Amino acid sequence: MVTPWRRLGREVLPALGVAVISMILGILVGLPRLVTIYSPGYTGGIVGFLHERLYMVYDYHSSLIIIGFIAVLITVERISGLPRGMEMFRYILLIALVSFVSGTILLLANRLLELGLPVTLLAYPLLLGTLSMAYFYIGVRRYIPSPSLSLFLAAYLSLLLAILNMVLFQVLPYDLYGTILLLYPLLFIMGERVELTRFLGGPGRPLIMLSMASPSIPLVIMASPYLDMPMLGRAYYIVVMSALLLLLITRDYRLRGSPGVDPYLHNHLMASYLWLAISLVAYLYISLAGEWFYTDIVLHTAALGYIGNMLLGHAPIVFRAITGIDLGRSYLATAALNLGIILRILASITSYTGAYEAAAALALISGLSILAVPPLKIVPAILDGISGDASKPGS
Repeated sequence: MVTPWRRLGREVLPALGVAVISMILGILVGLPRLVTIYSPGYTGGIVGFLHERLYMVYDYHSSLIIIGFIAVLITVERISGLPRGMEMFRYILLIALVSFVSGTILLLANRLLELGLPVTLLAYPLLLGTLSMAYFYIGVRRYIPSPSLSLFLAAYLSLLLAILNMVLFQVLPYDLYGTILLLYPLLFIMGERVELTRFLGGPGRPLIMLSMASPSIPLVIMASPYLDMPMLGRAYYIVVMSALLLLLITRDYRLRGSPGVDPYLHNHLMASYLWLAISLVAYLYISLAGEWFYTDIVLHTAALGYIGNMLLGHAPIVFRAITGIDLGRSYLATAALNLGIILRILASITSYTGAYEAAAALALISGLSILAVPPLKIVPAILDGISGDASKPGS
């Protein structure tokens, strides 16, 4: 018999390790990319050191963060949260988890070790993982009613199209490619928020209607270059996401102080919504002004500000639900993350590479401070649990 503690050690802990490694590599790989874009020829400091050694893989920064880090975390959370009697779906999610991990590793190794493997071949694991997760949501829908199914499927449609663009089409401009890749965690997290409204009075008709329209966002973005109308994709993304954000802000803000609403989570929700609003306003500005140099601000206020604060805010709740262990609540990681975002904005405006180094260090500190704690708490609990199982008669 596989006990919960053995399953925890077999599935959760190794995957958390992969997520941590992917996050660290993603941040380190992203620094040489900044040199190439903002400070060509810079050879000093940590950024210059990494640029000399990792410049050939800087374009995998987004893949490591979105697929190797965020997709792995989401898959682990889905696996761990499955109720009994749904083992078939657990295997589907394990296929997705292995696919995301192996695909990301192969993509990086191909460039670093100069293996010469075709990128289209290496993308198959990532595509398999995406399709597995999408099938999971369609299958589970038969057993667990979900008003946010459209948002979940739109998230995986976004990831699927982003991977296909990366390996086959390569038609999207940099800002649209980054946007469609970011839509995966953005829409997934929004789906989670809509899902939670079931227990707080329901999502409401406007939010349901917008959720049902969400799969059109990645489709319009993907189609806009073919129509020679890239501004259509940008405008559609800004309008629909702004409407979704406004409805979520209105609903979640009204819940502050309500019984059962965690103040720690609520504060992170508000910070997340603020950063996504800043990202949308910045995207509107650079789209109208043509200041594409500042695309980095748009992408990372959403990636670090919205997604980062959401992950930090939900981490204690999800961790306790999975393991039964209290992770604790500290705003140190939150302060480091948000200060790093401010530094990153200043660095993009001034092109001062040192500010990027500080911002990357703060992002790393923030991520590790929240991700390093679970293994330290899980391992003793797993060992105690397994020891307890072994001492039972017939085990």
